[in-house]
Amino acid sequence: MLWTDKYLGPKLAIGSIRNNVGKLEIYPNPVLDDVIVYSPNHLIKQVAIYNQTGQLISEQSFPISSEEQKVNTTNLVTGIYFIDAISTNGFQLRTKFVKN
Repeated sequence: MLWTDKYLGPKLAIGSIRNNVGKLEIYPNPVLDDVIVYSPNHLIKQVAIYNQTGQLISEQSFPISSEEQKVNTTNLVTGIYFIDAISTNGFQLRTKFVKN
């Protein structure tokens, strides 16, 4: 436990990222088969997955935009990945996940 005289803000769970645009959550993390990508107040229209070197591994567009999308990761090998969610209004949010 770390004590300080400054407020450090709320704790974020692994797989959760917040910035001035919005919040992006993924679960479960670590991932076995499917990962759920969730961004409250943003309709996700596209998801892209990158490996640790920044290489695009997978990209998926959704016919119906939603705050929550299901992405299949069975073709990924074990490791750490970054996932970008792009909303219908052009916002892009990124977080990372572990593939088991």
